[in-house]
Amino acid sequence: MSSGLLHEALSSVRRLRRRPGILCISLFVLTLVLASTAIILTFVDNVLFRSLPFPKSRELVHLWESNPSQGIARFGVSPGTFVAWRDESRLLDSVGAYYCDGRDMILRMEDEEIAVSSASITPDFLSTLGIRPVLGRPFQAEEHETVALVSSRLSQRFAAAKEVVGSTILLDQREVKIIGVLPRSVEMICMADFWLPMTFRHTVSLRERGTRYLGVVGRLRAGIGVDKLRAELRTIGRRLAEDYPSTNRSWEGVVAPLHDSIVEGYKPALLALLIAAVLVVVLGYSNVMNVLIATLVSRRRELAMRWVLGASRPLIFISSIGESVLLSLGGGLASIVLANWMLDLFIALSPEISNRGNVALDERVILMVIAFGVCCGVVSGFVTARASLCEDPAIMVSRASVGSTRSERRYRAALVGVQVGVAVVVASAAIVLARDFFEVTAAYPGYRTKDLLTAEIRLPWLRGGAEAYPELARQLIVEVDGLQGLDGVAVGSQMPLVGEPLTRFVSVPEKGEERWSSVYCAVLGPYFQTMGIPVLEGRPFQAADSSTGEPVAIVNEALAKMLWPEGKALGKYLSVHLDEYPSRRVVGVVGNAKFRSLEHDPDPAVFVPLTQSPSPFVYVVASAHISEESSLSTLAGMIRSVAHGIHPDVSVVNSRSMSEIAFDSMKQRRLVYIVIVSLAVVGLVLAGVGVYGVVSLSMSQRSREFGVRVALGARSVDLCKLVLTETWRVCGLGIGCGVVGAAALDRLAGHFVLQSLEMNVGSYILAAVCMLTAASVAAWIPAVRVLGFSPVESLRGE
Repeated sequence: MSSGLLHEALSSVRRLRRRPGILCISLFVLTLVLASTAIILTFVDNVLFRSLPFPKSRELVHLWESNPSQGIARFGVSPGTFVAWRDESRLLDSVGAYYCDGRDMILRMEDEEIAVSSASITPDFLSTLGIRPVLGRPFQAEEHETVALVSSRLSQRFAAAKEVVGSTILLDQREVKIIGVLPRSVEMICMADFWLPMTFRHTVSLRERGTRYLGVVGRLRAGIGVDKLRAELRTIGRRLAEDYPSTNRSWEGVVAPLHDSIVEGYKPALLALLIAAVLVVVLGYSNVMNVLIATLVSRRRELAMRWVLGASRPLIFISSIGESVLLSLGGGLASIVLANWMLDLFIALSPEISNRGNVALDERVILMVIAFGVCCGVVSGFVTARASLCEDPAIMVSRASVGSTRSERRYRAALVGVQVGVAVVVASAAIVLARDFFEVTAAYPGYRTKDLLTAEIRLPWLRGGAEAYPELARQLIVEVDGLQGLDGVAVGSQMPLVGEPLTRFVSVPEKGEERWSSVYCAVLGPYFQTMGIPVLEGRPFQAADSSTGEPVAIVNEALAKMLWPEGKALGKYLSVHLDEYPSRRVVGVVGNAKFRSLEHDPDPAVFVPLTQSPSPFVYVVASAHISEESSLSTLAGMIRSVAHGIHPDVSVVNSRSMSEIAFDSMKQRRLVYIVIVSLAVVGLVLAGVGVYGVVSLSMSQRSREFGVRVALGARSVDLCKLVLTETWRVCGLGIGCGVVGAAALDRLAGHFVLQSLEMNVGSYILAAVCMLTAASVAAWIPAVRVLGFSPVESLRGE
């Protein structure tokens, strides 16, 4: 038996070598399909299913605060609540807090200024995760911001990694000593270049209790579940609400496994890619099965004679599926090589996902892809053999010279229908995703994105304290406004789409202690005019709105409707949490602007004069009617020179156009869009190739029939119409099934994958038209051969 199997395997190899065209096309299709599957499986496995790279990671949990009465499901944790959880919880072995600062710090290295990100952590943060610095030591209790830990990525910029520990750097004009280098795994919690110490004492001020900005991770005691911890957090929350009603009323703790909280933002995109990859695998193997059926037609006499001469039916089936298995095995091995090369490109397109999951193509995925390919090869080979070997061998011998059997034609038509249907499903998803993507990017975000230059400014610490910042910012506006090529210059404490926006709670006197979360931005100069945000009511800020003037504020339309849904906002008063003024008068209402993301609705926002809320961290925005990137870079250099001329310690970093910021903010959605659209194009091409192969084989096998028809008076044009009509009939059935499948997938995706996408009839029609066009072109190429058809030549062999 083993010698027979070896003989059949060698025979399959020789048959494939005699047909290099079929061999190359099939290997190309399978390699491309399996390589795509390997990459997507790698990301899904590493990001969604693999344990986090922390010791006993299943014991780790992420904690937030929530306020159901205000519709806030998850929010940062206040220092007061964190201290209560740390000191009172009996179900947590340890708990640590972190704060990812959205603003960059300025690292001075020789004559170079580098913008670096920073985060602050409590001394127990690393021990809670169960990690230690790869070099140096962690923070100790009560250690201040004169020391720092550095990320492994940034440490590579120094001369040697070991020289980093113990070195002193100038960070935001302060000398900081580096005491250790953190492993890359910590970046799964927060991406940062520098990590600074943060401590909270047992006694927390009322101001700190009302400020919610911390992220908190905890480690459960052995045998403790998340549900028990939720109950304990509710108990602690009720006690805090009784003791501190002004800051903790209606707030409660929220907990989730750390793994779930990390991957939940990537799960929809990865599941969508996985579904698309599975559908394209079906397309690829349907193509291979059609090719194998065509090759078995030429071998029918051989297989029938072997059957008649005593060969066993299993051996005949092994001989029939051998080519499919060999092709799948070869495609699987080649796909690993291609996937290794493509994985770097995929990681470059989405560094956030790769950092979250430590993505790598490992032996498990390699074995999985090869096994998956071989299994699909066995199944497709068995179905193919079943289609060609289902009749009596005597009948097969008598019909071997005639052409395909009815069973073979039925299987081939069914495979074409499957390919067309799957292609319609993938094309429908791609069309909907493309429509959604372009609607998001084309929609007006509330501010201009073209001809707008931005730069992050770090003002130096001055003797005049915070009161000196507005004057320095005003001087910067005057000097920059004089540069050629600029139409308007202003300053704001934050920019849309740059990091997580700073939010504060606002309240109005007539509604008591009820508060709403709002984006908070301090501005100076013609900010709204420069940004292109329209002033709908009232006025913009004026020179009289100084530190000695009346406290004023401007709200956007979303916040105005939220606070005063029954009337006008002008002249009303509101209070901003952590503001030094007890209340501010609303002097203007501006249009809505999307600060957090282009994909979500505009955020409620309150604007205050920078003169009444000084900050050393500001952004310069300049309107420039120059589209060339080189000119924008020149302007950025001129702004940097002007800033240094005003004060040598002013730092200017991250000079970018607003269009570049908007483009970068869509990275994740754009990645999903590119991959699914690419898979849809591959699906249409594979379906078209399948239609072409079936029609070509049918044309060659029906030459006698066409000869008789022409001899009886049929025109070549009529034969061409006949071929196209039969193709449209098969494709029409497949398109109908594809539309039904797309509708079913839409409902599934709406619940589990991409809730924001909604398919409609237009997307189904467009996908069907695309598929029908591709199928018509694929069928028309071999069908035009009958236009010059000669019945004499076709019947001469008879």
